[in-house]
Amino acid sequence: VNPWLRLGTVFDQNDHNADALLANKKAIEIDKENGSNWLSLGDVYFKMGSFDDAEGAYAKAIELNPKLGWAYANLAMVNATRQKYSEAVNLYVKSLEIIEDEKDRSMIWNRLGNVYRKVNDYENAFIAFQMADECDGQNTGFTDQLDEVTVEQRVMPIVAEVYVNNNSLYATEAKPAVVEEPAQ
Repeated sequence: VNPWLRLGTVFDQNDHNADALLANKKAIEIDKENGSNWLSLGDVYFKMGSFDDAEGAYAKAIELNPKLGWAYANLAMVNATRQKYSEAVNLYVKSLEIIEDEKDRSMIWNRLGNVYRKVNDYENAFIAFQMADECDGQNTGFTDQLDEVTVEQRVMPIVAEVYVNNNSLYATEAKPAVVEEPAQ
């Protein structure tokens, strides 16, 4: 596994988008033909609001690996964000043809339901939300890290020193950073 991709994931999960972007670009420098690297780059671009770049990265991921279902789903989200709803629906449907994990399918069905709801197609929205519930039979809910309507979450950042020595990646022990609560 590409260590830059792992580092990019750590930064991404802690909302260090600029660092995640750099790490994902390094991962691509090492392995330009890996669709997952491009998918991760697209996710960072999306979180940063750089939708043209996200679209390009997701398209490259699909070109390199047409079986990468999340690339279709996340490209659909870019289209939904841009109010290109018919394109979004088609891409979500394509992703559902590929992705087999039920929790993942639940998330995509939910996103699809949101698109139908935005175009006032409540019948299809209801069906999509019902399918999301069926895929998540335990009704455990899910966490959608890349939702079109992102809600700002307070995340405790992880602080780790990272350095490169002879093209190898090293990190010191990660420690939670202190987050000051606002005065009430």
